[in-house]
Amino acid sequence: ISQARMVPLKRLIRDLTTGGGDCAILAETPLVQERFASIEALGIYLDAGVITRKGDVLNKYEDLRKYRIGVPGGVTIAPRFDLDKTIKKIPTKNYKQSVLMMNRGRVEGIIGAIDSIRYGALINGYNPEKFFASPLIFKRFPVMLVCRKDRQNDEFVLRLQRAIQTLQKTGKIKQV
Repeated sequence: ISQARMVPLKRLIRDLTTGGGDCAILAETPLVQERFASIEALGIYLDAGVITRKGDVLNKYEDLRKYRIGVPGGVTIAPRFDLDKTIKKIPTKNYKQSVLMMNRGRVEGIIGAIDSIRYGALINGYNPEKFFASPLIFKRFPVMLVCRKDRQNDEFVLRLQRAIQTLQKTGKIKQV
């Protein structure tokens, strides 16, 4: 088994698509479903939606219309949001920049993977629990072991699948 490594999502998808890698742990988004073979669910989920600063409350989708929403490059969550021309969308470079823009009052909300947005706050020096309000969740994606379609029945992939199943049975998957 080759060494595990963390890489930016765009590079990971490129590498898996071009044969530079075999498998990854990813949220099972429509893009992932289209391009890769889903092998095993990890039993955890990625919540995707919009999060605002403390004090700015989102109770329903229509509440988004009163805010400027930071949209990090490459983020697409739901066609309803992506195609909605009534929402003010401000393109940003990434989650970290989106959080800085929120702190400076240039956006009131950020769309994307909620845990990634919270991590963006953390690396900018903000306590996510104090900085953000409760998110408005659009979708919940299962986190999966996914592999290139041409590798899905290889012994290597089957061993990875069995390892995940063992971690699930012992409850250790949450620690990973």
